[in-house]
Amino acid sequence: MANKSLNQQDYQFLTASQEFEKQEMATALAFQEEESRILAQANETLTTAQHQAKQQIRIGGGVLICSLIGAAIAFVGATISTNQLRETQLGIRLEQAGITALKQFETNQLESLVTAMDAGQRLKEIVKDGRPLEKYPASSPVFALQTILDNIHELKRFVASKDNITTVNWSHDGKYIVTASNNKTASIWNLSGKLIVELKGHQDGVFIANFSPDGKQILTSSSDKTVRLWNFSGKQLAILRHQENVTSASFSPNGKRVITTSGNPLVIERGMDGKTIVNIPNDKTARIWDLSGNLLLQLQHQAKVNSAKFSPDSKYILTASDDKTARIWDRSGKLLQTFTGHTMAVNSAYWSPNGKYILTNSNDSYVWDISGKQITQFKVDDKWVTTDAGFSPDSRRIFVSTPYKTYVRDLSGRLIRENKNEKLLNGDAEFSPDGQRFFTTDDTIKVWDIRDEAVKPWDLSSNLITELTGDQSSPRWSPDGKYIVTFGQDKIVRIWDLSNKIPVTKVAINSKDAITGASWSPNGKYVVTPTRKSILIWNSYGQQLARFIGHEDVVSSANFSPDGKKIVTASADKTARVWDTSGKQLLLLSGHEDGVEYAAFSPDGKYILTTTYNHKTRIFSESGKLITTFKARGITWSHNSKYILAMFDYDGKNYSSLWNISGEKIVKFQGSENSYLGASFSQDGERIVTTDGNIVTMWNTSGQKLSELKANQEIYSPSFSPDGTLVIATSLDNKAIIWDTSGKQLLEIPHQSKVGFAVFSPDGQRIVTASDDKIYRVWDISGKQLAQYKYSSTFISPIHFSPDGKYILAHVQGNSPEQNKVLIWRIDELDGLLARGCDWLKDYLNTQPQIRERLKVCWVNS
Repeated sequence: MANKSLNQQDYQFLTASQEFEKQEMATALAFQEEESRILAQANETLTTAQHQAKQQIRIGGGVLICSLIGAAIAFVGATISTNQLRETQLGIRLEQAGITALKQFETNQLESLVTAMDAGQRLKEIVKDGRPLEKYPASSPVFALQTILDNIHELKRFVASKDNITTVNWSHDGKYIVTASNNKTASIWNLSGKLIVELKGHQDGVFIANFSPDGKQILTSSSDKTVRLWNFSGKQLAILRHQENVTSASFSPNGKRVITTSGNPLVIERGMDGKTIVNIPNDKTARIWDLSGNLLLQLQHQAKVNSAKFSPDSKYILTASDDKTARIWDRSGKLLQTFTGHTMAVNSAYWSPNGKYILTNSNDSYVWDISGKQITQFKVDDKWVTTDAGFSPDSRRIFVSTPYKTYVRDLSGRLIRENKNEKLLNGDAEFSPDGQRFFTTDDTIKVWDIRDEAVKPWDLSSNLITELTGDQSSPRWSPDGKYIVTFGQDKIVRIWDLSNKIPVTKVAINSKDAITGASWSPNGKYVVTPTRKSILIWNSYGQQLARFIGHEDVVSSANFSPDGKKIVTASADKTARVWDTSGKQLLLLSGHEDGVEYAAFSPDGKYILTTTYNHKTRIFSESGKLITTFKARGITWSHNSKYILAMFDYDGKNYSSLWNISGEKIVKFQGSENSYLGASFSQDGERIVTTDGNIVTMWNTSGQKLSELKANQEIYSPSFSPDGTLVIATSLDNKAIIWDTSGKQLLEIPHQSKVGFAVFSPDGQRIVTASDDKIYRVWDISGKQLAQYKYSSTFISPIHFSPDGKYILAHVQGNSPEQNKVLIWRIDELDGLLARGCDWLKDYLNTQPQIRERLKVCWVNS
């Protein structure tokens, strides 16, 4: 890589801030009204108590005691109201703090987490009475903590200089960082920001600083026209003097030599007589030095040398020059190969990591083998110069970066991806050490997943891992690829965590077999996924535990038995099969006339339901005996195992019907447009909820209508709360709506786009919604947002809570079946979020005693 000096932040944070600003206004108004009501009530209660006390005093001593007791009781009541008032006022401040934290995240991740943690610990103090979520006086601290912790990458920071920083680099073991600045010094730091040693001696600003491969020496270069070598203790070992400005300096890979280039910039100016004066650089060489500062070789070009690099085995030197050539030399200075063909100055030249190829860059780029044979040529936009270029670690891909675009190609020149910068800045770019990720820079640093070379130009966002904001410069991957170090104009060095554990709350399950669905085990510890070729079992961390094969066609569904000991699968091969969790096939359910779309155990485990693509349902005993067959697409068991809901889509509507396990139809419901779920059972299995137009209807299992709930818009996808007292549905005007079962509308939860799904958590305290903007949102049942998770999918994907309510799971569809994946997110309570925040801030707080003092919640974890 050459020496170098979430567009807008992740959309998730933009929408978060926008939605919370709207919520803040509504919440503030509501709190003001509540505050006025409580204050008026408190004053009235206190005034009444005082009046009653005065009247009773006039009556006599015996009554006096009683009256004082009564006044005391009234005063206690007033005190309670005053406490409510204080809590309301504090709730407003906490809401504002949570919103502030979200806004801070766009430019300052660690500070935003500290703000959210402070708000969270204050909220914890209020709700330590164990109240439910909807009774929390503020929700934005919970939302801010969940959102920030799911997306944070800034791990550590430290102030590295009082003057502007010019460069930052890692030691080769990843344990130390070297910085250079305009204050004429370079400094070595450990990863906690402790200064190890300061390298003093330069007479001007330092702009290059690198460790030797063994980490024992440091090379620095300055505007004072010298390169200096130092040991790790800060002792100066050698000075390499130049006549012109040093433009590059680096160690050889074996650490035994130093190579440098120099040259003053080309200056064109007008003299006193009006004539043009051109100052051309005189230095046309690259220099090789030993570690004692002795000049060993000068490699001569016909014009200024722009770059010089040793080969990976340190046996050869590659140079690039304004004379339109690149050249290979041996260590004795013998010219071995000249690369010609460029029509303009060659700005840079790079070895491939395997030493077999050369990349040269001018107004176009060439790839060569080391014999001088040209492999490919491709044009770089004439309007721009190359700012950076290089090979991937496996030597199979190259990138060329300009201020306008970054291109990734294979060695044949085939374009793999093209990233356009939002702003025309430095254009730095680099592959991660494992070659699976890649960063580009404009006004932010964008980190991309480039493992899939079949990049979709219309959906590059799906490959964007994260965006590092805050006016950061000169990003560098750590040697293990887990971190990126940067510096900013604020003179702060930041270390960003890009390891695979980030975010710790999200698990992505992928398979080359092409996943077709997903469901939880009853204990919430495992997930089973059917695929085009197999059945796969995973734990909740995304680790594959087992793979079953046996079906002869696509596996369309897979579900656990209620005791978690068996799995039933359905396949297009016209069979359903029952397996134990080790993969042993226990039952073969055959005789279907068409492919089997779905199979599931009854909640009591005594029956198995199968449904075929031609809409026939069969009920089997758990031993595999066929009990009944009926013409319907049975898809949902009642929770008491007595009934089945059948659904099918026709003419733009979803039709539902209710059947018993003997195969008798009880009732057919009206069709509903735009409904994903059609109809749902209550938890006790004795009621059904359906939608038709703008009406939600509740029925009993005899087919009798119990009540109707009305909305102003067409509604669909209804379901009960776990306790059966509430109903939630979605509407065409971008809302989720909650009613009680008497028909009273309790709440509308607005969204920015169409809502496809809305379901309660198993404990009824949370709601998760899925909307057309491809964001899952988690709410409490009063409509306050607690979390949100962005995903990329072709369609709105259904979402499912784990049985314990601690996770949500979605099977999202990609542009092809092979790109389908299962996403799992963990949902934390306030205590869990605070613990995660303390863990993230652990090293940071060790260097920030004032902030540590502020976050007392982290003391117990330190």
